[in-house]
Amino acid sequence: MSRPVIEYSGPITQTNIKPVLEALDRDSHYTLRIRSLGGDGSAGIALAEKVQERKIPVVIYDYCGSACALVFIASPEKRVEPNTALLFHWSMNSHADFLTSRLGKLNPEVEKARDLATRELQILERAGISNDLLKDSIKLVEPTCVSAEIENGQLNYFGRSKLGFVVFSRDALKQYGFQIKAGRNLIDTAADLDKVASKRPEWGPVGFVASRAVSDQIEYAHTIANCGADDKSTLQLLKQ
Repeated sequence: MSRPVIEYSGPITQTNIKPVLEALDRDSHYTLRIRSLGGDGSAGIALAEKVQERKIPVVIYDYCGSACALVFIASPEKRVEPNTALLFHWSMNSHADFLTSRLGKLNPEVEKARDLATRELQILERAGISNDLLKDSIKLVEPTCVSAEIENGQLNYFGRSKLGFVVFSRDALKQYGFQIKAGRNLIDTAADLDKVASKRPEWGPVGFVASRAVSDQIEYAHTIANCGADDKSTLQLLKQ
């Protein structure tokens, strides 16, 4: 008997994932079919943990980026529909590092980010995926500025990078530990990525990574400038 399918398309937020979490708590005999460019980091981690706990197959289609990619990683049975882009960029671990550099280790927002970063790493470890994937992704998108400040008790956190996302080839993903059913359906060449990305301006510039070794060619700048007013008005990466 085939599994019933939960269809999910759109931003990953606490509100949007609530009915999904409730459904998976009631019954683990679901498949999650998802298309999302990401969203709230903490919501992505919560959904990924539930997928892992309940051993839910995950099918991605069209595109799956950021928090969605973590949900995909968490699944014990990963499936891909044809011509799908799996997109990576910033992670909760990179957010925690940048927040620490701006707000200090003892700030409550940093402690929250560190907790999420730890949970993110645990998801990868349980999935058998190298955490080098997170380190290489942030290095490859090349952050140019980061700014974090507390206003009226609210964290305002901004960042900019040269690339919006990177897409790894199938061979590169295998080097990080991925085992994907129908992995051949993933976009696997720079030319194919360009065709798709040209129709998705909301992605920003997207880089193609043919081999894991490519990341070794980029020097990661641990000291990143503060974002200016123009940057803050155009991009907010994280709002907890």
